[in-house]
Amino acid sequence: MNNIIQKILSLTLLILITLLTFDYFKVIEFDKVLKNCFTFIIVISSVISSMGVILSKAPGFMKFINYVIILSLLLGGMLIITQNKLNLFVAIFLVFTISYSLIDMLYKSA
Repeated sequence: MNNIIQKILSLTLLILITLLTFDYFKVIEFDKVLKNCFTFIIVISSVISSMGVILSKAPGFMKFINYVIILSLLLGGMLIITQNKLNLFVAIFLVFTISYSLIDMLYKSA
């Protein structure tokens, strides 16, 4: 995937995760529909970003981080559907997504 597109996806992920974090701590209050739209956009863009890195010639550590992102997204999504609450896999997904996005934005050269 093109580096510029990857960086735009990383920036979008960071902004949307920050907005949903503000909503979680009641700094900003979003409507339920808007919150669901943000969540859907985060899931889709993280899947696209992770699959782009996994299918490219990225180093092994970057592929490992993206495999963890995809796996925790799948497991956390299934547990959210069955239990209807946040779980450890969602937290792992968010931490690894934020860390990879920051690495992609700041550390990697364009």
